[in-house]
Amino acid sequence: MNRKRYRRMGLGLLLLLLSLFVVSYRYPRIEQIVVAGNHHHSREKILELARVQEGQSLFWVTAANLHFLAQDPWVKDVILQRHMPHELFIMIEERTPYAQVKLQVTDLAHDLAQGGSYLYAADGTQLMYTVEDHPELLQISGWGEERLEEALQILKLLSVFSPKMLHYNPSGFEVTLSQSKLFTPNIKMLQEHWTALSSQGIALSDGSYQLKAQQISLYPWGVSVQ
Repeated sequence: MNRKRYRRMGLGLLLLLLSLFVVSYRYPRIEQIVVAGNHHHSREKILELARVQEGQSLFWVTAANLHFLAQDPWVKDVILQRHMPHELFIMIEERTPYAQVKLQVTDLAHDLAQGGSYLYAADGTQLMYTVEDHPELLQISGWGEERLEEALQILKLLSVFSPKMLHYNPSGFEVTLSQSKLFTPNIKMLQEHWTALSSQGIALSDGSYQLKAQQISLYPWGVSVQ
């Protein structure tokens, strides 16, 4: 008797769960989708990447949709919020171009040989290929062993001196600053001589710094100033 009762209860619970599953797949439906924080991608592109659209169930927008969006290089972070009963809110934090990179050391050399370059975010994410010049961005060029990650770290460290351009080769990195040039074999050398380098800086009214010397070179034995 108890077994039959438990079976009926189990069957009833299963039918209830199936009913809730079917209902959640259809209701409540999304009637409005609000997208905020996007600049590079259009609203339509964000919805395409997230694989969501008006008319689908609000409860069936899940972490998988976050994953789809996060695969796009322009999307740094995303928040999805359900506003009951019918609104979905998508907040996007996009990466922005930080540097324009022209290298002769990658498997994309054919594209670069055609005069193109790549835009990179500050965290090293490659955003897009372009044939246009972007002088407002930091310019990176180089040849030899690929050292792009190190180049980006050097530019971040030197950001207080308003870097404009960086070129590297097997011997090291030459950085063009606002009023001077700096050479360092690697970022470790720059870090080791940071105190000596900082002493060469002059504070400007905008909060940045300018090096007093026209040319500064960093070596294991010390700092050369010209």
